[in-house]
Order: sequence, then structure tokens, then C-alpha cells
Amino acid sequence: MGSLYEFEQRMGFREHNEVYQYEMVSEKLRNQFILLVSECVPYSEYDLWTPVTKILNIEFGEMKTNGISNKVQVIKILKMCNNVGALYCFEIVLATLEELVQYEVAESTEGAGELVEHFHYLISEVNKKFRENSLGYEYISGNLIRIDSKFIHQEVIVNAIQLLYENEFESASNEYMQAFNDYKNGNLKGSITNAGKAFESTMKIICEELNYSYKQSDNAKKLISTLMNKEFIPSYLQTHSSGLSNTLESGLPTVRNKHSHGDGVIEVEVTDKIVRYALNLCATNIVLLVEIYNEYIHHG
Repeated sequence: MGSLYEFEQRMGFREHNEVYQYEMVSEKLRNQFILLVSECVPYSEYDLWTPVTKILNIEFGEMKTNGISNKVQVIKILKMCNNVGALYCFEIVLATLEELVQYEVAESTEGAGELVEHFHYLISEVNKKFRENSLGYEYISGNLIRIDSKFIHQEVIVNAIQLLYENEFESASNEYMQAFNDYKNGNLKGSITNAGKAFESTMKIICEELNYSYKQSDNAKKLISTLMNKEFIPSYLQTHSSGLSNTLESGLPTVRNKHSHGDGVIEVEVTDKIVRYALNLCATNIVLLVEIYNEYIHHG
């Protein structure tokens, strides 16, 4: 059963034009966070909210209201604080819980293994909700980190999207945004495939506009060869572009490999790291190609 975000995309109610933002933490996401934390881990057995409340009361200068629980106090602070404060609350709750988990594991307490599983599931779900809400942060090992420390975000990814849009590379723009949204949705294989398609579409549009001979069936390697032969790609970049071709063609790293000793097919694990690499690499090279194209048409 998919999330509401996935349902909205499938039904066509959500536009595929969202890159990450860093300043707005919606009320919806704040509520989702509390619900996930409350439901994913059996906190009745563990004292999470007392240390969290102590930290947040001090940092936000709040006095605890008589008659309410520590959990309710945390919810009260999370709902009233500004966006930066909400991010701080997220980090404090998760980091405190991680310390609790580590303590239970170190003490080999009964149920520690189950608590670890719940915690890993919680982090996965929280990070997923961040992506679905286009919030550019991720919780890793005690800290919230900005996604653009992994993605070359403003300088490359956004630049690639803007260049494609401004230069009417519509099909390539749509494919790249689909790749980015596939990643946010957890469709890692689809993200890699669409990154490769966006790269190929960019080259096909360039070939079309410059009257270079090509076929719609040409893959990345063939298209790069065409651009090289026409000296569209400068000679000093040709070695790099050949390596790029080997990486991006056929949907980026091979997702399905055939056994050399049988007829079966084995699934090759596609990880977040591989997909981020694909999106970064695709954006970097789209920017390069479109900037060369712009220079070419303006200066001949």
C-alpha cells in the first residue's frame, strides 16, 4: 500500500516539478513526524520524552505546563516553533532515541534487537517523508544533513533543469525531473533509467537542432560519437565523454545482469549512493552539453 504522496502522483494530482527546499517545515510534516515516532517504536517501555522535553524546554525557554505529559510538551513546542526550530526538534528527538537504542544494545537488554529494527524502520520512514515533502534534509548518525551535501544541488541540478527549460529541451527536462522524483519516491531503478534517458534526449535534441545525422534508436555511446565526430564536443573532453558513455548508456549501471552460466536473471542492488551519483553525473553533463550548445548557436 503506497503513501498519499505516491497516490497523488499516480493519479496525476501532483506535479513532477519539485526540487528540494530548505526553509519551510509544514504543519503536515510536523504531524507526520510525531505520528511516526509514536507508532514505530514501543516507547511505553522506554523513557524517550523526558530527556527530549528537558532539552527542548531549556533551548526554547519553555516552562512545562502542569498536568500534561512530556510527549505532549514536545508536540506543543514542535507546533509553535519556527522552521529552524522544527528541524532542531526533529534532530533532538531522533538523536536522543538513537542514544537510547545504543544504550539498550550495549547493555544487551531484552528486546534490544527489536528496538534496533524499529529504529532503522523509523529513520527510513522519516527520511522518506522529508523527500515526499520536498524538504532537503536527511537524518544520518545523530544529525540532520542537507541533501545538497550529497547532490551538487544549486550549482548543477537546478542549473540543469533551468537550462533545459529555458532552451526548450522539454523532453529531456521532463525525463530528468522524473528521475529526480523517482528518487524521492524510492523508485531507484526508475530514477537511474530516466537519468540516462534525459542525457540521451539532450544529445538527440542537439543533433536535431544542428542537423547532425542520428537515429531515434541511437544510445548514449552512439550519440556521443556523433557529437565527437562533428567536433561539437571539444577534443580535450572526448576521453571524459567516452567514460561518461560507458557509465550512462543502457540505463546507467546495469540493473539486470544475465548469469554467464545460466538463463536466469539476477537483480543487482541499486543503492541511494548509486542513484545520487547518477543524478549528479547526469546533471553535470547536461549542463556541459547545453552550455556548449548555447555557445555554438550564439557564436557559430
